[in-house]
Amino acid sequence: MDILVKSFLWVLHASITASIAALLMTLILRLFKKHIGVRFQYALWIIIFIRLVMPIEFQSNLSLLNLVQQKYQSSSDIQDKSVVKNMTYATSNFLREGKNSWKYPVRNQLTAVGESSKKDNYKEENIKKGDITTNILTIASCIWLLGVFTIAVLLFITEHKLKRKILNLAELKDLKVIQLLDECKKKMNINKHIPVYVCDSFKSPCIQGVVKPKIYLPQLMYSTNEYKQLQYVLLHELVHYKRKDLLCNLITVFAVILHWFNPIVWFCIKEMRIQRECVCDAYVLEIIGEEQSEEYGMALINFLRLISNNIRVPQLAVFFETKDQIKRRIKMIKNFRKGSYKMSAAAIACCIVVSGVVLTNAVNAKNIKADNVAAVVSNNNLAKKQESKFIVDSQVKSYLSLKMAEESVGFKLKVPDFLPKDYMVGMDFSVIKVSDEDNVFDVDFFSMVNQGENNKSFKFQVSKENMEQVLKKEMEQNNKDRDGKKCEITKESMNLAGINGFNITIKSTFSNGYQETSKFFAWQDEGLWYGIEYKEDLQDSKGATSPMNISTDDVAKVVSSIQYVQDIKNVKYSIDIPSGGFDIYDKNDLKIAKERLGFNPKVLLKVNESINIEHLSAVTLEGSDTVNKEDKHEIGAIYNYSNGCFITFIQAKNLKDYEDINKDGYTEFKDNNDKIRQAKVQELKINNKEVFKYEYSHEEAKNEPIKSQNYVWKEDGFYCKVSIDTYDGKALANSDELVKEFINSKPMD
Repeated sequence: MDILVKSFLWVLHASITASIAALLMTLILRLFKKHIGVRFQYALWIIIFIRLVMPIEFQSNLSLLNLVQQKYQSSSDIQDKSVVKNMTYATSNFLREGKNSWKYPVRNQLTAVGESSKKDNYKEENIKKGDITTNILTIASCIWLLGVFTIAVLLFITEHKLKRKILNLAELKDLKVIQLLDECKKKMNINKHIPVYVCDSFKSPCIQGVVKPKIYLPQLMYSTNEYKQLQYVLLHELVHYKRKDLLCNLITVFAVILHWFNPIVWFCIKEMRIQRECVCDAYVLEIIGEEQSEEYGMALINFLRLISNNIRVPQLAVFFETKDQIKRRIKMIKNFRKGSYKMSAAAIACCIVVSGVVLTNAVNAKNIKADNVAAVVSNNNLAKKQESKFIVDSQVKSYLSLKMAEESVGFKLKVPDFLPKDYMVGMDFSVIKVSDEDNVFDVDFFSMVNQGENNKSFKFQVSKENMEQVLKKEMEQNNKDRDGKKCEITKESMNLAGINGFNITIKSTFSNGYQETSKFFAWQDEGLWYGIEYKEDLQDSKGATSPMNISTDDVAKVVSSIQYVQDIKNVKYSIDIPSGGFDIYDKNDLKIAKERLGFNPKVLLKVNESINIEHLSAVTLEGSDTVNKEDKHEIGAIYNYSNGCFITFIQAKNLKDYEDINKDGYTEFKDNNDKIRQAKVQELKINNKEVFKYEYSHEEAKNEPIKSQNYVWKEDGFYCKVSIDTYDGKALANSDELVKEFINSKPMD
């Protein structure tokens, strides 16, 4: 459906542009018609129709749409620009807080990414606007396509009927007519064989066939034996062939099919046909001489008496049109002067200027191009696809399968088929959500030498968006996350292994004097942007280290080796992790998790307006016996609440906390000195469910006091546990109410 909408918007854009130009041209021709030659007028109409069917658009400062763009931009300054921006480029902040590990992340390293309810409402309002726009454009596109199909079928039927009537016609063998035709062809330097046919189906002389042209004469005209006047008819039809009018006629037919809804296009066709016949008349008069113009005009009048009305047939160039058009032609013939058919250098220059005005788009006219108008539809449809595809649409998604990561990122990509010596693929493949319309593929490659703190690595990324912009967004986000950080980014051209790209340097300086300097090589390949972070220098009070540092020679080899996933031969991209832990993003992941868990878990995506799911994963617990298929699994969810609160929801077939409480009436925990202590248990009834609640306090890094409130209960065949940790040492007042939402939640189908 996106292709259909974009096609319709391209047609609509071309139709509006050509209509504006046609109206201006009509006004100019009405005012200065006496001073503009017929051939120049016809050339102007041809430019209009080329604009209607031209699939490629170029930008120019001469473009007529520059005026439209300036008006649009000036009016948009008064309006709320943020609304337009969000509707067309719904770009979210670039958040990247490190890769999710296969197990639960460390609690005190998480950052809340929830938005305020005001922003949520604003976002919902824009999505609704996008839905309305999408629906309107989809309906309009379908109506347009139906019209295109209908017009095309009608023209096909008309053409088919015509061909059936002329299929068995015999070529005219009248020697006088053949001799007359040869004389006319000689005058016009035409060597191609063009047969003549007589047919009652035509009430006007015409020529048909772009590749194999044929002239058709009405029986009534042929039977008059007015050979002098017949010569004028043959010359006129040969002029149509000489000037390639049949090909131009095909362009107009195609334009009508595409722009059937635009009445101005139909008006343009009428005007162009009149000008076409006038140009042909001028060409004939240029051949026969000004002294025969009166006889040529009388031939038109005499043949007009024989014709009551005209049959219009597509892909034909006819000798007569309506009576009003004949009058205009007679007037042109009367005023004809030798040399008026030729175009002056000034007229040719004007045609070039008009082409620049009509056939091009405004420079950087982003707000009126069809592709960007369709951004509302594309972004909105993408949001719907993401919503239906992902259960948890995390900012950073980690996959153990390269194929799954490629499917998630949304485009076919290439990966290195060469790695420096002793390097291997990292532990996972990440997909980073840059915006609602763009994802970045990310994978790290590690050296197997010097494992540990001095481990060497380099990073490989792929994006539809310019890699420099991706890195800038990452830098801006890191600025927000780490106080006192100053960053600067520089770029210079760089060529590696014959591939032109850019060397991008990002230098970060912190208030305590700590410095980070990263170097990237970024280049474009088949419409996608690729980037390699090949060098990272860290400097603090203890000295300097370079955890990421591969030579430019190795970078060049990596860059030149990239292949599509299915063509990789030299690098192993399959990852084997015995633990079997994985993150859950879509329904397929959840299905695998259900099979491993042995029960259908609850999935609560939203607790309330300010608490949303942030992370969902399934893990294999310690003590599992994989050989005897006695694995122990659990599924864990993490929710953002506020900067001082952290919520987890765990479900498992066996839960030690519940077993201890049920057996001993208490549970145990370790304090800061690793001493085992007992926690008192409170029995609650929440929604007719027996729930055990216990609390304890402890400290983590920087002596931060943490209050942990825990709720455990039994479901049908599995156990649940909700933990609410507050980092100010105070218990959350409404914790019982929050747990109700988890208890009331249902498994996801």
